[in-house]
Amino acid sequence: ALYSIRVAGIILHFGGDGELAAGLVSDDDQGLQTGARRINRRGVARATGADDDDILHGSSFAQVPMLSQRGDRIRFNMRLAHLFGLMLLAAGTVPGQPSQPPLSSADRLKWFQNDKFGMFIHWGPYSVIGRHEWIRTQAQIPQAEYDEYARRFNPVKFNADAWVDLAKNAGAKYIVITSKHHDGFSIYRSKVSDYDMEITPYAGDPLKQLAAAAKKKEMRLGFYHSIMDWHHPDYRPRRSWEYPKDYKTGGNNGRYIDYMKAQLKELLTGYGDIAMIWFDGEWEHTLAEAKRDDEVYDFIRGLQPNTLINDRLYERKAG
Repeated sequence: ALYSIRVAGIILHFGGDGELAAGLVSDDDQGLQTGARRINRRGVARATGADDDDILHGSSFAQVPMLSQRGDRIRFNMRLAHLFGLMLLAAGTVPGQPSQPPLSSADRLKWFQNDKFGMFIHWGPYSVIGRHEWIRTQAQIPQAEYDEYARRFNPVKFNADAWVDLAKNAGAKYIVITSKHHDGFSIYRSKVSDYDMEITPYAGDPLKQLAAAAKKKEMRLGFYHSIMDWHHPDYRPRRSWEYPKDYKTGGNNGRYIDYMKAQLKELLTGYGDIAMIWFDGEWEHTLAEAKRDDEVYDFIRGLQPNTLINDRLYERKAG
């Protein structure tokens, strides 16, 4: 096993090939303490009574690095593709568009307040070298070298049904998995990115498979999506250790935000009902400085009105 996640007494091991194993561990943690909930002015779910990092990133979800490793033809093709898509949907193999009617902010929060316990999974190219998701910047791995690890990411033993079964057996009521972490790599087949599963040997779409398994097994599924992006050429600031003289200059964060929205649209229209979008990396103030945080919020609401959005979409301030 190359990478581990501890979930309330159960340790999950994920290799770069997608193989999963689990075992019980001795744990003095008292589990997930969500505290009381409140709603901010936009209806974004927040938690009080516990440190923010204890909600989903704390002791119950501690990450443990492992060192072991033009005409008729077009119209015909469109109709054929549409028919094929309907057949797949009817067969239940493609999650498809969201299906739930809009709820009030209070009602859409009820499941989260009641279920409490979920499984949070970080998984990506970093598992190829048996380390955690921050390793590229912590070990100052050059982009070209890290890209080679991304191209080797080949989770041939990934079994979405087994992952969902494991979560259910552990008592988890929902799963949140990284769609894109700070390294910028998307663990799905994105049409708007050149840094996703398309560059790997793996032929499938892990998130599509997981969405189908979650739907079949009645498990809620959400996506962790990083605002910060160490790979995208438009994102600023870059890493100061890579660009010590000009890490804040150049780029185009407006264009980057357009790209981020395009990816969110893919995730919110191609993977069924999404329980939650968990943003991260907001401390670099990309959305706040561009004054586009509300825009992104409304964009998500327009696509899936019942998806929960964590407060890291906005610039967090003390008080």
